[in-house]
Amino acid sequence: MASGKTFLAAALATSCALSALMAPVLVPAVAHAADQPKAAAFAKAGKADLAAPKAVTSVEGITEYRLANGLRVLLFPSEAKSTITVNVVYRVGSRMEGYGETGMAHLLEHMMFKGTPDHHDIPQETQKRGFQNNATTAEDRTNYYETFDARQDYLDWALGLEADRMVHSFVARKDLDSEMTVVRNEMEMRENNPVGILMERMHSTAYLWHHYGHSTIGARSDVENVDIGHLQAFYHRYYRPDNATLVIAGKFDPAKALASVQAAFGGLKNPAEALPPEYTVEPAQDGERSVTLRRVGDTGYEGLAYHIPAATHPDSAALSILSFILGSTPSGRLHKALVEQKLATGVSASAEKRVDPGLAMALAEVPKGGDAAKVLSVMTGVVEGVHDHPITDEEVDRAKTRMLKNYDQLMDNPGGVALSLTDVIAQGDWRLLFVGRDRIAAVTTADVQRVAETYFRQANRTEGHFIPTTAPERVDIPAAPTAASLVDGYKGRDAAVADTVFDSSPTNIDAHTQRLDLPDGGKLALLAKPARGQAVNLLIRLRYGDDASLTGKDAASEAVASMLLKGTAKHSRQQIADLLDKMKANLAISSGTQQTSIAVRTDRAHVAEVLALVAEILREPAFPADELEQWRAATISDLESSRTDPQSLASNAFDRAFDTTQPDHPGHIDTVDEWIAKIKALKLEEVKAFYHAFYGARGAQVSVVGDFDAAAMPQLVQAALGGFVAPQPYTRIPETPAQVAGLDQVIQTPDKANAILLAGLPLAMTEDDPDYPALLMANRILGGSTLHSRLGDRVRQKEGLSYGAGSALSVGAIDHVGRLTLQAIAAPQNVAKVKTAFGEELARLVHDGVSDQELAEAKSGFLDQFRMGRTEDARLASLLATNLYLGRTMAWSAEMEAKVAAVTPAQVASALRARIDPDKLSYFRAGDFAKATN
Repeated sequence: MASGKTFLAAALATSCALSALMAPVLVPAVAHAADQPKAAAFAKAGKADLAAPKAVTSVEGITEYRLANGLRVLLFPSEAKSTITVNVVYRVGSRMEGYGETGMAHLLEHMMFKGTPDHHDIPQETQKRGFQNNATTAEDRTNYYETFDARQDYLDWALGLEADRMVHSFVARKDLDSEMTVVRNEMEMRENNPVGILMERMHSTAYLWHHYGHSTIGARSDVENVDIGHLQAFYHRYYRPDNATLVIAGKFDPAKALASVQAAFGGLKNPAEALPPEYTVEPAQDGERSVTLRRVGDTGYEGLAYHIPAATHPDSAALSILSFILGSTPSGRLHKALVEQKLATGVSASAEKRVDPGLAMALAEVPKGGDAAKVLSVMTGVVEGVHDHPITDEEVDRAKTRMLKNYDQLMDNPGGVALSLTDVIAQGDWRLLFVGRDRIAAVTTADVQRVAETYFRQANRTEGHFIPTTAPERVDIPAAPTAASLVDGYKGRDAAVADTVFDSSPTNIDAHTQRLDLPDGGKLALLAKPARGQAVNLLIRLRYGDDASLTGKDAASEAVASMLLKGTAKHSRQQIADLLDKMKANLAISSGTQQTSIAVRTDRAHVAEVLALVAEILREPAFPADELEQWRAATISDLESSRTDPQSLASNAFDRAFDTTQPDHPGHIDTVDEWIAKIKALKLEEVKAFYHAFYGARGAQVSVVGDFDAAAMPQLVQAALGGFVAPQPYTRIPETPAQVAGLDQVIQTPDKANAILLAGLPLAMTEDDPDYPALLMANRILGGSTLHSRLGDRVRQKEGLSYGAGSALSVGAIDHVGRLTLQAIAAPQNVAKVKTAFGEELARLVHDGVSDQELAEAKSGFLDQFRMGRTEDARLASLLATNLYLGRTMAWSAEMEAKVAAVTPAQVASALRARIDPDKLSYFRAGDFAKATN
């Protein structure tokens, strides 16, 4: 069981994911005869006479155009990857909702996937083309986006879809009835996250009048009683060309794309009514406010919130830097005051960037048995004590280095830029992305000190205690300039990034890949290729130990991997983090039963330095005792939290049921209590002993993909890893297939509004099994997408029981092991219905087989996604390293593509009947079922 500090990231997530539950397997596009542009539906007589799109401005490779109907169009052409991202941003979110209408913007987002007269089944149409699509709703905006293979016909189709649903979505009563249950299930899912709910409560307490005090998901009563006429009126009021911005980023012809945009959107008209004005201004807070949340759980949280100016205000950049100084790990002031002092197990700080004044927030995770009052007191002293402990130049420089590095790396990813523009578009203008970067670069230490003293004050605070005062103090939030005034005449920096083209077919990858043997028995794969920003992705996989030598050492194994970045003989944890920022590098270390992976992302100019630092981290770890205690406390806190989490409990029960190993076996799945006991008992000497016995590069696999000097790289890798040999050799531990059938395990989790259902069937097969390609397609048809698959169509679309339901297929690369997994979340009272649907749909699939159309769509979408996966250099590096270990080349991927393309309905039916017995499906469910039956 691996640990991970995820509570703060989960709490900050506000998007509504509408993509498949399971990550797509990654191999080439096949042509769809039906993929002629639906935009032609808008190209009526006289369309050609419409005014051509008007060029507005161009900044750092992004050009803005304006259509006659007011639609803003941003084109960001790039040859970096063979993909295109289309992102449509509407300036409407929960901020625009009226009384009794909370959650309407988010509910409408769901309804926009229910079809139009020309697109009856949007999930099916996107799925068969291999699109990765999603939508998110926030306070100031809603956006819809698709990423797909770089084909002009796909781009035309995506533009036609977005133009069609901008004005022609059904938003029908019949769809609302089923989708309302799905949204309600999403609410229930959020109710299981205490820190997320605490943040919602803090917002609602901090705001008296402004709608930032309402959660985007809305009030349950509003969502359940929404009037379809009101929802349709909301749609027609805000979904219009003059309230939208269309972003296209990736590999496309700008002239053709602009013509397609004009054909799809140029004839759309705006409503006669103007957009309604917005005028609510939150008054200055005049004293501390408090909120207390009491729910079942083992881990506590303490939070602080302060009103701050809107995104366009000059203080916004300094507040972002201040948040980093307070909340980063390990340099942050909160980390040092709380985590290092063992008062808290996790901290975070953030500064919202919104159209209207937002909140700066600080959060701390309090372990079971911790002193929450002391945590809040210390946290308040740190946040509001800047006057007595001034901000330093070193802190500001560190924050700016990290943040500017992130800006630089963002520009290397056109698809990422397209999505990152969403919020700045909502704030007023897309060029604010670059204005914000420039403002960060210009911030001084005095700026950060000033904003801390201005906004982080007692009377402007919302926290967990109420304290009366006889001396009211008010903090007036200054008005922010308009976005137009900031970007007027703005030119940005020179667009210095040059794009180049690389064919990502298996044959071409093999032709350009060098495979070398390393002196200590390792293997090296080098793929030197063009990369935006001269990026380099490097992966090192160290393998070690055998069944006997690793027995009883799983806690030490995980601790070593977690401790490697916590300090070396030459550099502290903070110094390592600073060096990586200066080298524009990201480094992640993870471990498994018999391996540790070191993943690096840097650029051509710094790759030699980064490799030298990686060598130091691997060869000279310091294993500081205090860092081990921080890791121990954080890991135990996460495990304690999982005791009441349905997802964690059901997953653990599921994995344990399929576990064929004995206790203390290196791959054994422990209970929460067993794992906590191991972490508590672990000694520093055991961690060091494990490292010295097992860590080395003998038999390692190393892959490097990107813009690097192929002639020099072998020497750099050898310098980093040569002679690094561990006493214990590596012998692969074989896996055996599980013998599980007909289990039905129920786990009670009181006071949890959301439940989870997992179902599984063991398989004894490998990826080279003749039935594997057919079962891949069967799984995709069964549950490859929560929106369009047999499970998605029934459980979500038809019956409205779940926000997400799907399936996954995993099999061994070497050993004959694997499983088919079905999963869904649902309200506890609906889990029995979902369980029935699981059994019936799997039985129907095995009995009836699949249709020609289902199989054609499954193959097409699968192969398109496979091809897109090879355009991601980090994933390609992982694939090359895996191939080194398995003795494969990319020819194996090409053969798999061919096998999938050749699968017939008869082969799917035969594989299903030979391998899948629905009567042997085992179920694992966790939720508050006792309350649901009362």
